[in-house]
Amino acid sequence: MARIDSSSRAVSGARVFASAATGLGAFLEANRVCAGSLFDQVALDPERLASPTAPIGLRQYCDILELAARRSHDPTVGLRYGQQFKPEMLGLIGHIALSSPTLRAAAENLAAYFGYHQEDTVTRLVDANGTCRLTYAIRSPHIAERRQDAVVTLGMYVNVFRHGAGPDWCPQEVHLEHARTEDWRAIEEAFGAPVLFGQDANALVFRHDQAARAMPDANLPLLDLLCATIVQMGMAGGTPSLEERIRAYVRANLSVRDLSLRHASDALGIPRWTLQRRLAEGNTSFADIVDRLRRDLAEHYLAGTKHPVSEISALLGFSEVSAFTRAFRRWHGVPPRTYRGHTS
Repeated sequence: MARIDSSSRAVSGARVFASAATGLGAFLEANRVCAGSLFDQVALDPERLASPTAPIGLRQYCDILELAARRSHDPTVGLRYGQQFKPEMLGLIGHIALSSPTLRAAAENLAAYFGYHQEDTVTRLVDANGTCRLTYAIRSPHIAERRQDAVVTLGMYVNVFRHGAGPDWCPQEVHLEHARTEDWRAIEEAFGAPVLFGQDANALVFRHDQAARAMPDANLPLLDLLCATIVQMGMAGGTPSLEERIRAYVRANLSVRDLSLRHASDALGIPRWTLQRRLAEGNTSFADIVDRLRRDLAEHYLAGTKHPVSEISALLGFSEVSAFTRAFRRWHGVPPRTYRGHTS
C-alpha cells in the first residue's frame, strides 16, 4: 500500500494531536514490530508525527495500537507504551498538567482541556465518597477497538501524578471499560492498584488527600498561556448532537440486554417523551440507533477480528446467537458465518 502524502490528505473523523504518538515508531521497532508496515496499513504518514500539534486520525491511532498487540502476540504493548510515556511527551496537554499547582488542579485541567487535545472524547473529574474519579472515554461509536488506547491513556495520566507525588504513587482503583483480559495481572502490577473491568468509563480513582499535593513544576503564568494556546490551536468538537450522545450511550452499554429508551433517558437526564420527540424530528428512533450501531459493529467484528460468532453476539447484547443470526440475515440476507467467509 502506498503511503499517503500528509500535505494532500485531509484527516477524516475524530482527530488527536500527534504528540499522543510521540516515540511510537521507535517503541514498536524496539518491540520487534515493523512500524512502517503498521503506518501503511492504517494509511498514516509517519512524517505527521514529527509535529506535536499536527492532527492525526484517532481511529488510526487506536488501530495501530491494536494491530501492534496482535502482530507481536503481546497484549501488554499498549500498557508498556503508556507506562514509559512521560507527561511532557504529550505536548500542550502534558505541559498544562505539569504547570498546574496541585495534583487536583492537574486532574481538573486534564478534564477541562483534554477535549482540545483529542476529539470525540469525554474526560471528567468526579468527586464522590471522599475520592476523586478521573474518567476517560472515547465518545465515537465508530472506534470499536479501543482497549489498548485505554491503558495507554490511563498510563499517561498516572505518570502525571507520579511526577508530582513520586514514582511510587498509585491510585486506589483503576476502572476499564473492556472485559477482563488475559493480561489483567500485568495491568494491576503496572498501576499498583486493583483493576475493575467492564465499567462505564476508564478511570483512575484516588483519595482527596492525595490530590492536595503540590506539583514540582507549577507555573501559573505559563499555565495561563498554555491553556489559551490549546483552546486556540486545539480540536474541540463542540457540543455533540442528541443522536451522537445516544449513540455513545448505546455503544458503552451495548452488552446490557435490557438496554432501553427509559435507561437512556435516565442516563442522559432527558425526559423520555422529549427524547422520543426529538429523535422523531430527525426521522429516527432509539430502536433504529441501536439497530444501526449493532449492524456497524457486527460488520467490523466479522471482517476485522477472529472473535467467534457467539462472542460477537454477546458483545452486541443479543440474548442468544439465534437472535443475532436473525438480525444479521435481515441486514445482509446471509448468516454471519457466510458474511465472514466472503470478507476474509
